[in-house]
Amino acid sequence: MNSEKKKRRISKGNIIYIIVLFLLLAFCTVTYLSAGNTAFCDWWKMNVFTPYTDLASGIASGSKTSWGLMIAFVLLLYLLGMIVTLFLSVFLRTDSFKRFRNRNFKCILVIFLSIILLYEAMWYIPRNATFLNGSYTQSTPVTGENLLQLYQYLDREISDCEQHLSIDYVAEKVVPPGHEENISAIRSSAKKLSTEFPYLKGEYPDAKIHSGSLLEMLLYSQGIYSFTLPLTGEMYMYTDYVDGSADAEFAFRILEESGVKIYTHELAHHKGYFRESEAEFISYKICTESDDPYIRYCGLKQACALVGYELKQRDYLFDYYYSDDFFDRSLTGPMNGHEEEFGWKMEKKISGDKIYDDVLSLIVEDYLRNKKDA
Repeated sequence: MNSEKKKRRISKGNIIYIIVLFLLLAFCTVTYLSAGNTAFCDWWKMNVFTPYTDLASGIASGSKTSWGLMIAFVLLLYLLGMIVTLFLSVFLRTDSFKRFRNRNFKCILVIFLSIILLYEAMWYIPRNATFLNGSYTQSTPVTGENLLQLYQYLDREISDCEQHLSIDYVAEKVVPPGHEENISAIRSSAKKLSTEFPYLKGEYPDAKIHSGSLLEMLLYSQGIYSFTLPLTGEMYMYTDYVDGSADAEFAFRILEESGVKIYTHELAHHKGYFRESEAEFISYKICTESDDPYIRYCGLKQACALVGYELKQRDYLFDYYYSDDFFDRSLTGPMNGHEEEFGWKMEKKISGDKIYDDVLSLIVEDYLRNKKDA
């Protein structure tokens, strides 16, 4: 009699488990299919994703703890634990161990589907929203004449910025201003651009510095140096781009031009511009639309490098000072440099975007618009 009751209880538990799995699978399927509706993606990105990431940023930014990486590390440990459990099940055949194993392997499936659902809600749906809010296209013809005019314009603007900056003539480079001034200028420019790009409204968090953990070393080995985690609203920067001090270990410091470009690129991702071409262009706009000469200088200089390289490939420019391998059309981010190779590879696999050409087209379109309005 007791055995029959026990079987009934187990049966009810399995039914509940199957219902939970079915609901999670249904939610994952509906969420995936809903990403095909651009209007819904736009609504979700503005009314769900943006408020959530702002709230998460506000909470996580007040802590030195890297919550996103901690969650990932715990999940990784759990997965390794399940692998060990599976291995031990070959030798331990007791009923109690089998029950323990079965319960935990049931949890794995629930956790897996939950991660898929969160991934779709926090990345896949926002990514499928209207490209750059519909403000720009990726179809502007990139002619040699337009590129040459753009290159000359960028060169003049760089020279103008240099007149307002401190220059180390021994090292032959511009001396970057302090942290507070640069961050304030970037945030001010992003806020100003939020009229045209509304997802830029809200929180602008500092980037947390990598702690050198085993998980981070694994990320580095895959070419992942700087990234965002929408679930916790955190941005991470490689130590080459940032500098922590004793009194602010997680504070962001802009040391070089690359720090400005990487930070603005990751900030664009943080605000929901997940396509690499979107993030590159938003980074360019934040820099070049800034009232601060140094931030503007950083964006102009890298754009000039991109345009100059393309002109050289088209035999319009012969004395260009960058080597031929400075850019890789298929992989390299024009604003980021070769360190961000992973993101560009992933973008190419996901959507087949011609990222290099798209960013070049967007910068040319922006230049022609400004030229027309001038």
